[in-house]
Amino acid sequence: MRAALAGLGFSVRHGEVALWWLGVVVCYLLVWTTVLWSTATYDDTMVSVILWPPGTSWWEAALWHLCRSVLYLVFWLLAILVAFLIALPLMTPLFILLSEVVERRFYGDSSGHPLDWKELAKEFGAGLVRSALLVLLNVTGAAVIWLTGFGIGLIFPPLGTLFAVVVGGAWTSLWFGMLGLSYVLENNQVTFASQLTLLQQQAPLLLGFGVVAQIFAWLPLTVPLIVISASILCCRLHRHGHCPLPVRDQGQHGTDQETADTTA
Repeated sequence: MRAALAGLGFSVRHGEVALWWLGVVVCYLLVWTTVLWSTATYDDTMVSVILWPPGTSWWEAALWHLCRSVLYLVFWLLAILVAFLIALPLMTPLFILLSEVVERRFYGDSSGHPLDWKELAKEFGAGLVRSALLVLLNVTGAAVIWLTGFGIGLIFPPLGTLFAVVVGGAWTSLWFGMLGLSYVLENNQVTFASQLTLLQQQAPLLLGFGVVAQIFAWLPLTVPLIVISASILCCRLHRHGHCPLPVRDQGQHGTDQETADTTA
């Protein structure tokens, strides 16, 4: 919980991070609003197609209105989820920059990856593809888990439901944890194998972080907080030797070498 909220206090102390947060929120809102506006255009049509005509008796009418309300609720929850999944790849360039700014402020601009706009521009295309693949991985994993739970449920319904909820929730939490870390890890050119090793070693920490991050993902105002807090978490793990950041380590080594040469 504390790790997921670390970005809040950090943004208050660093005005540049807070401005980036605001800018990302504005851009995210544009995408988010566009998706939800499209949903509002077709929600009546979708509900009318799914729902049967209302009956004549009072209980049939009451049941119809109840099912209609439930369908609208499910439809809009799915719309918000889809808005996040669509906005995530599109917002990758800003998330990359936001993570870079957080990392530099965390280390006081003393070392590591320089804010090279040309280099970052080259990473944007790769970042878009990576985010799209992460979304596909999340959807595929969730589908496999829920289908497995459905299969188990055919034999023993309570166990199938429990499996889908527990394993599905854990999968999504881990995914959100690695999603937040992926921006700073990619900025530092951490290999995919090293990222998987980090996931294995820090699974409980990322699981707890992801539980809170899932809540943040529902609102545009708090989505950037996932990236900020995850970047801080990654930097703290690196400081204690639990997370490799090769580019930053090279920058620190270069700075130390320059200091030694100057002293000599």
